[in-house]
Amino acid sequence: MLKRSFFSVVLMMTIGLTLYGQTVDHFETIFSPGSACRYMVPTAEPNTEWKSVDFDDSSWISGSSGIGYGDGDDMTITAGGIPSVYIRHSFNVASLSEIHSLILDADYDDGFVAYLNGTEVARANLPDPVSWNMELPIDHEAKMYSGGMPERFYLNSSVVAGSLLEGNNLLAVEVHNRNTGSSDLSSNFFLHVGLNVSSSYYDDVPDWFWKPVSFDSFTTPIMIINTGGQVIPNEPRIVATMGLIYNGPGNLNHPTDSLNEYNGNISIEQRGESSQQFPKKSYTIELQNPDGSNNNVSLLGLPAENDFVLYAPYSDKTMLRNAMVYHMYNKMGHWAPRTRFVELYVNEEYRGVYLLTEKLKRDENRVDIDKLTPEDIAPPEITGGYILRRDKTTGLEPFESWQSDIDPPYQGPMVYQYYDPDYYELTVDQRSYIKGYMHDFDAMMSFVDYDDPEVGYRSYADVNSFIDMMIINEVSKEVDCWIFSTYFYKQNDADGGKFFAGPPWDYNLSFGNLNYATEYNVPETYDWLYDIPGRLYWWRRMMDDPWFENEVFCRWDSLRSDVISNYSLESFIDSSVAFIGDGVARNFDKYNILGTYVWPNSSWPPTYEEEIANLKSWTADRLAWLDGEWAGKCVPDTSNVPDTSNVAVPGRMAEVAITVRVRPNPSDLSNTYIDIKSGMLSGTIHIDVMDIRGGMVTHITDETPDPNYNVYQLPDLSYLNNGIYLVRISDGQKLQHVVKLVKQ
Repeated sequence: MLKRSFFSVVLMMTIGLTLYGQTVDHFETIFSPGSACRYMVPTAEPNTEWKSVDFDDSSWISGSSGIGYGDGDDMTITAGGIPSVYIRHSFNVASLSEIHSLILDADYDDGFVAYLNGTEVARANLPDPVSWNMELPIDHEAKMYSGGMPERFYLNSSVVAGSLLEGNNLLAVEVHNRNTGSSDLSSNFFLHVGLNVSSSYYDDVPDWFWKPVSFDSFTTPIMIINTGGQVIPNEPRIVATMGLIYNGPGNLNHPTDSLNEYNGNISIEQRGESSQQFPKKSYTIELQNPDGSNNNVSLLGLPAENDFVLYAPYSDKTMLRNAMVYHMYNKMGHWAPRTRFVELYVNEEYRGVYLLTEKLKRDENRVDIDKLTPEDIAPPEITGGYILRRDKTTGLEPFESWQSDIDPPYQGPMVYQYYDPDYYELTVDQRSYIKGYMHDFDAMMSFVDYDDPEVGYRSYADVNSFIDMMIINEVSKEVDCWIFSTYFYKQNDADGGKFFAGPPWDYNLSFGNLNYATEYNVPETYDWLYDIPGRLYWWRRMMDDPWFENEVFCRWDSLRSDVISNYSLESFIDSSVAFIGDGVARNFDKYNILGTYVWPNSSWPPTYEEEIANLKSWTADRLAWLDGEWAGKCVPDTSNVPDTSNVAVPGRMAEVAITVRVRPNPSDLSNTYIDIKSGMLSGTIHIDVMDIRGGMVTHITDETPDPNYNVYQLPDLSYLNNGIYLVRISDGQKLQHVVKLVKQ
């Protein structure tokens, strides 16, 4: 058992909200919008002493706190377009022994830092270091003027204990605009004190004030991150320490317990794009040894690795949607990120309920495909494995993605990104190979015979993964499916060479949790997602194939009896809620957003119980609609993908026993032979070599073939570009066969 660290002892004071070991008698408000203050709108960097209690602020403007413009929520209105405002709130403490705790409720636009007697105690949406006229990376909108609630900060207890003074004190706040073109700036701050005596010194708390919940014991694991005072940036990663406490199922976890699941170094940075507008931030973490190397260990029973994501559910107020989708896909027999609920502290500040999530990457315990090395420059090594994605290209260099030169049948060309390995990890030859492979796949999917069992998508794709990803996406109706956060990967040819759909990633806007894309009924429990314009067209194309559609019907019937039965999904929801336990109350104490709109909610009931009820109801209605479209339509004996190596295609090729061999294949096509063996050859044999689009390359005719066995040599085709070509054999009557020819 690891010894308790000094940090965990200090943290105990914050979690218990106890500075001096007393209990709170009542809360009062020290200052709020409308209270007297001094402020300054800077035109240059202010004196560094401006945040100290003894600073001479006589040249600053006297006003009522709540400084800003726009939105109608300001007590003191400034000129528009200012970059920042600096505010000093003075207050008096009669007796330190009577102070239990301090709470800062902040309603701000766009970022701020707060200092108690010169020491930083709270920060939001503001990078470090700060300059008076800096532009912020993202907006943050004030909430209270539109009926929302402020963001809560429990002031760092160890800092408060060392900084709070008997007598005169100062809370100084600098509030920064996104930029000078912003239409508003808000600085509404409320400082509350928890008193352990019945005496009254300040004002009554506002009507909306909510009392803190208990932070003494947890059913969830407790994760503690200490950055040494550094602000966690969007990038690059910074080095920090992390501790993890978990005493096992059925046991409570306390902040005074030993760091028994992890106690060591990490690197950490923010992650996400649209989610960065939220006060609850997501992070990417890497477990590290003291020398900075990867520390591959197991966390909370997950397979040993070093790369994880701390996902911050915010607009998804159930906090379950990602976990539920990954759970379903795992139960279907595929890898999807495994997850664990934790409650997070960063630098002694409670951050809420998080989802510790395996990062999507190549690994034997994650996406289990070969790892390329720079020496892998020829087949089969160069053929895999690759993870690609479709996603936003924000922050990427133009060469880190590419646009397919194939014009697909339903919408404009597709854009793909290198993911793992990324652009910089791949050699020129490896980039060329996977781009060429995707070109051939898109060309095949756009070709008239895309559904041919031998040369169509079944010869490329792991059909089961495509079917199950379609079912996952249609059940959840995640609005970004097939546009953003869409992943797929390619096996090494030595392992089968198949092209896989998935794994799933980022489903917080699923199960009806959005209020846009209404023209396509995405928030509703009816209608399709896969055929909406602008999406990745492969599934729409496959659903045009009766064989694939029937496979979906059959798989649906199988999954509905177990993995995605109503009972199974409701059981997952109920067990997850039970595991989080009191963490729900703590999370919504920190982020008081129940009953308020958070982008892009379609509804916002006032209680967590109603959020869960809505999730269950939407899911049940969606499953019922899909049952009406898919259930009971499976045609028996078509559930397995056929062996396509030497099988005639029903409906297109005669039911004739035939063996066709191309040798060598792959090759440079300078000296290629085609062997045709059958006991039923008759008439003239036609051999057509075509490119993937159906354009003729060369043609051979034999008017007097041997009825049993023939060998034909193709002309020198080494001048052709590398890629996939089709060889079609026909006797003009009942025999037709197509094989794939690879030029490299």
